[in-house]
This record gives sequence, C-alpha cells and structure tokens, in this order.
Amino acid sequence: MVILGYRVAELARKTASESLEDNVLGLAAQTAYNFFFSLFPLFLFIAPMLSLFGDKEQIISVVSVVILAGGELNSELHHGTGSTASLKGSVYAGRIATGEQPSQPSSKIE
Repeated sequence: MVILGYRVAELARKTASESLEDNVLGLAAQTAYNFFFSLFPLFLFIAPMLSLFGDKEQIISVVSVVILAGGELNSELHHGTGSTASLKGSVYAGRIATGEQPSQPSSKIE
C-alpha cells in the first residue's frame, strides 16, 4: 500500500527503528519523572502566594471540599465505578474552580 509516495509498512518500520535509536521511550520516562518531582516545589511556591493574595477562609473551604470530595471519589473508584466517579469529580472540581457553590457530592453514583 502506498500513501503519498511512501510504502506504509516500510515507513512504519523505519519510524519505529529511528524512535528506538533516538531513545524516545527513555526521554518520555525522564520527562514524566522530572514533571512529577517538580510538582512539590511548585506547591511550595503557590502556597505563600495564595496566602498573600487569597481570602484565607475561601481557600480553606475550597481545599477542604476538594479533599472531602476526593475521599468520597476514591472510595467510589475502589468499588469499581471509576469512570463515572472520575467524570463526576471533574464536573465537581470545575464548578469549584469557576466559583460556583455545588452541593456536597453524595457517596452514591446516579
């Protein structure tokens, strides 16, 4: 099969061999490792900024609601209803981020 002048099998084989030769998988692992280890210093930077510019009561209420919702969602994830729970959690977090006051999430998924 030829697409735009290239044989698909030959192109796929050449792409795979050059990707392995360039160590793409190793670079992806290094990038993920560096990303996750850069999160903690980021939080150390953001925490004082929130205390300077944010309302203390609002920050505490949002963080406590997110933590409580996360605990309920984690219990739902362990009971095998993960995709619905993660969707519900995403909607809930989006409402919090936009400043909307959602009702407390229930432990049941409807």
